[in-house]
Amino acid sequence: MKYFIYVRKSTESEDRQVLSIEAQIKELQSVAKRFDIKVVNIFKESKSAKEPGRPIFNDMMKGLQNGDAQGVLYWKLDRLARNPIDGATIIWAIKQHKIKVTTPAQNFSQDNENTILMYIEFGMAQKYIDDLSKNITRGVRMKLEKGGWPTQAPPGYLNDKLEKIIIKDPERFQLVRKMWDLMLTGCYSVESIVTIANTEWGYRTRPTKRLGGRPMVKSGLYKIFINPFYSGYMQHKMGIYKGNHEPMITQSEYDRVQELLGRNDRNKSKKYYFPYAGGFIKCGECGFSVTAEFTTNRHGQKYCYYHCSKKSREIRCRQGSIEVNKLEGRIIEFIKSLQVPQSFADWLLAHVSEADNEQQLIDSGKIESLKKTTEDIEKQIAELNRMRYRKLLDDEEYLKEKEMLSKEKQGFEQKLETANIAGANSFITTFKKTLSFTKHAPQWFEIAQDEQKRMIIDAVGSNPTLIDKNLLIQAQIPFILFKKLKNFHMVENGRFEPRNFGLDKTKTASFEAARSSMSREKGSNPLKKQDKKE
Repeated sequence: MKYFIYVRKSTESEDRQVLSIEAQIKELQSVAKRFDIKVVNIFKESKSAKEPGRPIFNDMMKGLQNGDAQGVLYWKLDRLARNPIDGATIIWAIKQHKIKVTTPAQNFSQDNENTILMYIEFGMAQKYIDDLSKNITRGVRMKLEKGGWPTQAPPGYLNDKLEKIIIKDPERFQLVRKMWDLMLTGCYSVESIVTIANTEWGYRTRPTKRLGGRPMVKSGLYKIFINPFYSGYMQHKMGIYKGNHEPMITQSEYDRVQELLGRNDRNKSKKYYFPYAGGFIKCGECGFSVTAEFTTNRHGQKYCYYHCSKKSREIRCRQGSIEVNKLEGRIIEFIKSLQVPQSFADWLLAHVSEADNEQQLIDSGKIESLKKTTEDIEKQIAELNRMRYRKLLDDEEYLKEKEMLSKEKQGFEQKLETANIAGANSFITTFKKTLSFTKHAPQWFEIAQDEQKRMIIDAVGSNPTLIDKNLLIQAQIPFILFKKLKNFHMVENGRFEPRNFGLDKTKTASFEAARSSMSREKGSNPLKKQDKKE
């Protein structure tokens, strides 16, 4: 049987802890030799797998479809795919072309009927990518909430790289302030102020590596005049935040300039933060963003309503508004719909934990072996030092032997570090955290602050859409998988009744055993039965 070897390591942060391409090839060639696998080609890729379209991966899949090989050998599933499209391509190839997908720890094939585990692992890999993006977004949001500005400071200010704060530009701060003063008189146009700044004051923009050191342009000054940053508020796609920097003008001065520019009340700096506005929720009728506003009734009571921004010129959107408490009620309903019965959660954890224990034993044995080898090398280095002290070795022999042992020790230490990281970030750990989050998320949402509520929604779903006062949210992959797994084991009357399924100890792959136990209830593949029902 012919196999391809596929190795991948991108330069992005998602793969920072992954073995190098050369190290992956070396390990996989060792596996191929141990299991007498014939390798006909090695595919190396350095592109991220978070999005489809990897050229080397596509070439490999074409080779598998053409029959150039019947299987692919790789280090871990996330080396093959970290997005649902490529993951589905691999699973489809297993079902249609009967290829085998093999790692050092487990095998996936049509005969083993364990592709459900690939769905789970690909889902977790996709979740990792989503979390990585969310962590970056979360970091930006946290900086904004603390009054910091995450990007380049506007004209008149500078980024203090040491203190990580915004400071006044000693060369341009007063000049920009004078531009505001001229505009506030109401006697100057934006164009005339640009001319005065460039010709009379000699204003030049801040030099950068690529641009800068040039005269002010009309569009540049217009951006200054509509930017609430100068009044102490930072406008970001996530909302309006109060900055820690020193304001150049007062809020009333900013509002006055907006009136002079013809912007009036609609573009004054906002004073409220609406957690679900700003593009977070889309209108289900026209596709434009949902916005929010406060209204006050005749009794002086204030209410917050969310509604379509109605910016579409092609569609006459007829969607109404929804009060924020009702909107959050819809969100809680969605989160509760993702919960699984405690009996099912216990059953699932027990079986997956039992399956994972086998892999844990393998990993712990590998770690102990690496530790012992490292300790043995340290003893050899100590003995080498003693021999040099007793002058049993000359300088050349000593340095040559020590360099060789030091390199060998460094190599094993790197392998040990990789093994420890893999153990700490095991699949079962993520699995437990996801189940726990599903259980407690509704209660957390009810008591959370606005920012935390938005983070919870990001964690469980995507693409929130408001239509006919109903909120539609697409569940994230792990929660969809929990629902599918639950449906696979529902009895005919609709109740979940866990049964005692023992694991097949003859299986060498840990999750393969767990998958076998899940499909044993009816003696056939539950995925196929589910497809027929649908």
